Amino acid sequence: PLDRIKAAITADARMALEVSDYSAANTRIFPIISGEMRKMHYIRHQKHGELINALLEEAEAAGQLRPGLDLPTIRMLFLGAIAWTGEWYRPNRERSPESVIEQLLTMVLTGIQAPPK
Repeated sequence: PLDRIKAAITADARMALEVSDYSAANTRIFPIISGEMRKMHYIRHQKHGELINALLEEAEAAGQLRPGLDLPTIRMLFLGAIAWTGEWYRPNRERSPESVIEQLLTMVLTGIQAPPK
């Protein structure tokens, strides 16, 4: 299950880093849109959150996560970190999308993974 979490984080981060203008605009306008557009975006956000929750729950059930984690909080922390990359990330030779993704994966997976037995 951790491999699936890694794949989801990688896909989300790649989208934020490589299509950052769209991701940043989406993050900024979501709170101010209304009506059907807001409902449509909210449903997409909710379904995505449910997918991430399911992945975390699967890993927890497999004993791959540290005991006692608040999984919805974990989900919001890493999705929030990904969403904000569009605000600060600027591609350059020292900081490629791959290096940012690797740092994010290290931070998230090291933090949630159960210690070796």
